Amino acid sequence: MKNYFILLAFLFLILLPFQLISLKKESYKDKRIRIEILSSQPTISKGDTLVFAVKITLAKGWHIYWVNPGDAGEPTILEISSNVDNNKIVPLFPVPSYKNTASIVTLEYHNVFFFPFQIFVPPSFQSDTLAINLFARWLVCREKCVPGTTKLSLKLPFSTTLAAHLVDEKIIDNLKNFPKDSLPARIEFFEEYANLKVHIIENKSIQSLFFYPITEGLFNLEQKPDFSFAGNELLIKLPCCNMFGVKNPTSKVCSKSFTQIKRNNIFG
Repeated sequence: MKNYFILLAFLFLILLPFQLISLKKESYKDKRIRIEILSSQPTISKGDTLVFAVKITLAKGWHIYWVNPGDAGEPTILEISSNVDNNKIVPLFPVPSYKNTASIVTLEYHNVFFFPFQIFVPPSFQSDTLAINLFARWLVCREKCVPGTTKLSLKLPFSTTLAAHLVDEKIIDNLKNFPKDSLPARIEFFEEYANLKVHIIENKSIQSLFFYPITEGLFNLEQKPDFSFAGNELLIKLPCCNMFGVKNPTSKVCSKSFTQIKRNNIFG
């Protein structure tokens, strides 16, 4: 009997590496959400800047949250890396939908969304394949909320036509839903509000404007900001949250200026 258990343990140790290898997946799917890594081009080549996307498909009635979920929910996290270098790849997050339910404001994604990212592969890159790894964490909700995580791994050969299920040309079309440029801006905090001043060259070029703060809990999302123009500056008056019983604990330390950097031309 003792030898029997030793044999079972030995077989388990032999099979374990193969089981771990089988856990590497190209996509994740359950009855609420599907997550894939897709290429925008049917062939990938060295020396090019390649555009990919994390595609998230949600079942009817279910939603996940933006990087700032709002007054409820949890942020969606997408951590991407590749074998080209050790740098973390940050995907673009599309504009979420704004939902106000009984004064609880949330920023959500429904149906199908693409989260694009790009990878430059040097001509001297030694490997014959491009490996992309994704760690995803989310909270998907309807009447109830269900947390989830997954790790995906995708290996794509260079100069070879990719399998059809790994390619989606809609990725490029969806790039128009993302801001093409960022604008120089500065923000000033006061007791109960903040003024965001954005330099605008052509006022007529603005068809619609949204303000979604990435930092949680700083601004009151229930109250809509006030927009006005003063010369070439767009003034946005933002109501601050009443945190910890203080009108605005950041008012003394957060008066600052910042400049947002223009995105790479491949995205606009």
